[in-house]
Amino acid sequence: MPELKPVRIFHIDDHLLFTQGVYSLLYDVPEITWLGSATNIQQGLQGCRVLQPDLLLLDYFLPDGNGLDLAKQLMQEDPSLHVIFLTMENSRSIMQQCKDMGIGGYLLKSTGRTELLDAIKTVQQRQQYYMWRQPDNLPLSEHDKLQRLSKREREIVLLVCEGLTTAEIADKLSLSQLTVSTHRKNLLRKLDLKNAAQLAMLATRIKEMDR
Repeated sequence: MPELKPVRIFHIDDHLLFTQGVYSLLYDVPEITWLGSATNIQQGLQGCRVLQPDLLLLDYFLPDGNGLDLAKQLMQEDPSLHVIFLTMENSRSIMQQCKDMGIGGYLLKSTGRTELLDAIKTVQQRQQYYMWRQPDNLPLSEHDKLQRLSKREREIVLLVCEGLTTAEIADKLSLSQLTVSTHRKNLLRKLDLKNAAQLAMLATRIKEMDR
């Protein structure tokens, strides 16, 4: 592992206790200058433009949007910026999106000080550091399951969540009631859910992904 070079770090995460915990892990490292933190995209964008960090630690889901979109914008404005995601999203599909976009690192929030420092050292070398720790035989994450839904299945989920009955959905989509009923049963099976109430709780996730 290469030596750590001097680095100026900024952190964007809406969970203040977590941000403070990361700071407590890094504050005594001589090579690290902690520039501060922000709790949303708007604050983070302003902070990065003013402070011009070398490295950005970033959560994936933020109150006002998607961290990946923010990373893309900041990396376009400053190609020298290193970005490491620190997130709870243990999703292969999200990791692949980040990897394909050239994001330097992707760590779960369960990571420790040693691995975080190793990730920082790695991205300083213009290499990628990813926590690929979810074996293929483990159940898919919620995000991965939603990504597998067809366009028609997404439409039906959203209509269910709007309170429409099977008959109303069939009429709106010009389908038979039997077809809609089959889709609803398949959705519960695909998403490992027990009832329509649990299905409704996923509507906000789908809307976020489709924005």
